[in-house]
Amino acid sequence: QARAAALQMSVARAIMAIKGYTSEVEDAFTRALEMQEASGAGKQFPVLRSLASLYVLRAEMEKAAGVARELLEIAEADGTPIHLVDAHLMMGSTVGFVDTEQGLAHLDAAIEAFDLHDVPVGGLRLGPHPGVSSLCASAFFLWFLGHLDRADLRAERAVESARALDHPYSIAFALFHAALLDLWNHRIDRVAGHAAELLALARLHRWGIWEAVATILEGVMAVAGGNHDEGLATIEQGISLYEAASAPPIFWPLIMNIRSRAFLMSGRITEAEQMADTALAILPPDTALYIPSALAKGDILAARGDTQGAIDWVVTANELGATLQLPTPALLALTRLLGLDPTTERVEAMDHLLESFVEGRDSPLVLDAIRVRGSVSFA
Repeated sequence: QARAAALQMSVARAIMAIKGYTSEVEDAFTRALEMQEASGAGKQFPVLRSLASLYVLRAEMEKAAGVARELLEIAEADGTPIHLVDAHLMMGSTVGFVDTEQGLAHLDAAIEAFDLHDVPVGGLRLGPHPGVSSLCASAFFLWFLGHLDRADLRAERAVESARALDHPYSIAFALFHAALLDLWNHRIDRVAGHAAELLALARLHRWGIWEAVATILEGVMAVAGGNHDEGLATIEQGISLYEAASAPPIFWPLIMNIRSRAFLMSGRITEAEQMADTALAILPPDTALYIPSALAKGDILAARGDTQGAIDWVVTANELGATLQLPTPALLALTRLLGLDPTTERVEAMDHLLESFVEGRDSPLVLDAIRVRGSVSFA
């Protein structure tokens, strides 16, 4: 039975490689779990970890959280460092977009348990090292929480750790997330370097998903540089690669949001709105990931001349950021609201918020907020 369970695990991975993140893959992993339990071995960490990853990649966070709790129970019982890294990574990834502080605490625990020497390179499974994944995820949670400098340092550490592991897939994973964080921070010049290295690495190893996202990022760089037609054509080439790569569903709203912003920069407002609506329809409306898409929708309506519609969407983003206690999304929302409809209450809120940003004062996001705040005065 134990050998049969191991074979079933191989079958599940093969189905996922061929067909993507389908219910058939879930059934295959579940069957492997049942076979392990029938063999008397009990639930085994690798199978549970694969199942949790599948749920995360399919954005089924409630299912993922249930499996993550089982993983953490096993890891705390056996004390294996790499199991602790994996388990805290899964816990952080599942709870972090609803309770970012709690998610960050789990990711910090994963990073604390992370040792480059724990897993020999030859023993790394497919996909990124969990320590690298934890560093990447925590960089974004730090960004949401207003710790802009620490977020940058985490992203840089992720790239450095992946290089130290000499594990190409982990390097690709870290490069993409570093580029994405730079994009969110409006540091376009830094995106280009990460995207170019990612594209070269992806083509060398024939990794369709990383070639796709690197191509999309290069298209965004072209659009930002004023080469709109060339950039949009490159983005659409990347989208075609992405769709052919059986990419995980969790990334699709993010990709659509990036694509939407490029079309908006190019003056293609109708198409930009369609893409933003696609992202909004997929994302749970009570999570942190909903906020960037809500802000994008507001920007599109503002460009269309629908000021009130824009205000409504930005207020939605601001209120969700306040509910989840996320300073950086609140900063982005208030910057827009002061441009659209400045009020005394919003000015006071911005003043209070800017005082709380003790790091990242030279960030383009903070500098833009200061500039907009300075342009508003009441007689």
